[in-house]
Amino acid sequence: MLANLNPKKGRIVMAVGMFALAISLFLISSVHPATQAGKDWLDGIFGLFMGVSLGLNFTAVLLLRRLRASGNAGSSICTL
Repeated sequence: MLANLNPKKGRIVMAVGMFALAISLFLISSVHPATQAGKDWLDGIFGLFMGVSLGLNFTAVLLLRRLRASGNAGSSICTL
């Protein structure tokens, strides 16, 4: 699966991961629910977006590292 990916796809995966991180940080800092159930839901959604962000960012880093080691990345990998 990772063999047919190129550096552009790795950068797209990292961008989506960073977007998920931005959404999670925005939610936790700007939304203030009044009830305990609302706080629990917000905490769950925050955890979901953080998990998605970490997973996508780690996947992108591993993908780009593998492409760099195999020599398929070229010089465009430095422009993340």
